[in-house]
Amino acid sequence: MKEKIKSEYKEKENFLIFFSILIVSIILCFNFIRFHTVPDTYCILASEDYYSKVFFVNGRLVTGTYLYIGQLLNIPVVVLATIMGIISIVFLTLSVYILYDVIKNEKDSVIIKIIKLLGAYLFIFNPLSIEHFAYVESGIIIFGKFLCILAAKKLIIDKRKIIPFILVIIAGICYQGILNVFITTSVLFIVLQKDKKLKQKFWQLVWVGLISLITLIVVILTVKSVNNLLGTVDSRIGGLNSNRNYILLALSVSKSAMEATWNLFSKYFIPTVIVVSIILFITLMRCKNILNYLFVVLVAILSCSIPPLLGKYISIEARIITSVGSIIGISLIILGNSILENDKNYKKIIVLIFAIIIFGINSFNYINNGIMIYNSNKLEEEYLQNIADVIKQYEEANKIKINNIAFYYDKENEYTFLNYPNNSFTIKSIYTTYARRDSVQYFLNEKLTEVNPRKDIFIYFRNKNWTSFSKEQLIFENDTVHICAY
Repeated sequence: MKEKIKSEYKEKENFLIFFSILIVSIILCFNFIRFHTVPDTYCILASEDYYSKVFFVNGRLVTGTYLYIGQLLNIPVVVLATIMGIISIVFLTLSVYILYDVIKNEKDSVIIKIIKLLGAYLFIFNPLSIEHFAYVESGIIIFGKFLCILAAKKLIIDKRKIIPFILVIIAGICYQGILNVFITTSVLFIVLQKDKKLKQKFWQLVWVGLISLITLIVVILTVKSVNNLLGTVDSRIGGLNSNRNYILLALSVSKSAMEATWNLFSKYFIPTVIVVSIILFITLMRCKNILNYLFVVLVAILSCSIPPLLGKYISIEARIITSVGSIIGISLIILGNSILENDKNYKKIIVLIFAIIIFGINSFNYINNGIMIYNSNKLEEEYLQNIADVIKQYEEANKIKINNIAFYYDKENEYTFLNYPNNSFTIKSIYTTYARRDSVQYFLNEKLTEVNPRKDIFIYFRNKNWTSFSKEQLIFENDTVHICAY
């Protein structure tokens, strides 16, 4: 009877935890779930074959297929993107729940459970993961992240070998930049095991490396094969280059990964969390755990900085180095795992306060970026609609169709509306070389060809300085419109 009551209580507790994670996630990410646009969105909205030109060519077969099926069924991109938003929240919630289920201990006190739950949440919903929500394919990226978490559990906790291989390969095909999540999660699980000998942990690390290497090879071959079938040239994968000093490049990329914020959060957030965590380990008198902690932190950084070295052009983006952002969650998880039941309460409370502060800062980042994208979208829609209306008025008055478009910028470039920080959510589409034509084309509902700016008009606009839209920002010349972005 007691066992039955315990089982029912546990089921209710698990449901409550899952439901709580879901509700908090919906609140923090509400503006990301509903349809929103970033410059990349207009590339999809304005192009009928964007899936084949970009996603298939780059080996992201799942996204390309999803958009292709959507087009065949005549499903609007708005609907496809909204579905992705819903999928994102569901699989992020599942990821947090699985992670917490692995790291929790039934004997943990309520305070320790809360610390670990907040750590699991921040591991998944970390400052850099915000950018996953920016794009139409967000749900597919995040599904890949979920598969990486699940694969790590299957490999390290359930001691399976084949299933993790399959899961990670599928995750890599969903989105190549998500492999670091599998590596970091697996190493975290390995470090947290107190009953494993060093030799056993070593062989687990070997399996993590083997699965990661094979997945990387499969993904590269997939990209190459798809490009061969399409008769296109792969523009991303570069392979090994004898002219590169990979050790110095790895150090440089790692440094950039720790410093870059893409204006999504404070530059000193992650380094500060690391320093304070080390101080707390000392306070808890668990100095031996500092090495374990720093090892996982190092793996999180290197798992993000090494793969980009294989690219033709070495660069990193927030969405492909989310394991660096996971360091704030790793900090709380290992701290929570270091607290003993006989530790004095004030030590537990200090760690709990630290966890709540980190969670509060991170939650503010999510809500703030959500508000910024909502406001930016409203202003950008109004701005682009104004441009389209002026062009249509010209076409009707002069009985001529605009075929060509050229872009210019005034004296003081304002990359965002409302003086917002410039990031992937707030940048004006018209300030991007890859999406500016598509953004105007979408609102105009006409095909346009971008042409080179004219020198005299360039000089004329460079002497202007607008702070809002004006018809004077458009100069017409037969079937060509010259547009100056303010």
